[in-house]
Amino acid sequence: MKATTIKKTRTVSISKSKAYELMTNNKGRFFTVEFTKKKGQERVMNCQALKEQTSNLGYLKVKEASLMRKGENAVRNVNMQTISGLKIAGRKYKVK
Repeated sequence: MKATTIKKTRTVSISKSKAYELMTNNKGRFFTVEFTKKKGQERVMNCQALKEQTSNLGYLKVKEASLMRKGENAVRNVNMQTISGLKIAGRKYKVK
């Protein structure tokens, strides 16, 4: 029987502009983002950033993974001002 090891990932604090840079330069791969919706609800979403982005720290256009599987319109906007966390490329980030 093979022993399994659990790899602990360290959470690093980054700025909103660095989070935007990581998400848009992710080459179409999926990531998980935590943010607050307009009505104050916390949301966690698995998504991928769209290539065409219009603003730097306004809203980020993404395709939501769960809706893509259902064949629905999966384009969503993430408010960059309310992002609190990001998990991308196997690393966790706390966004300040």
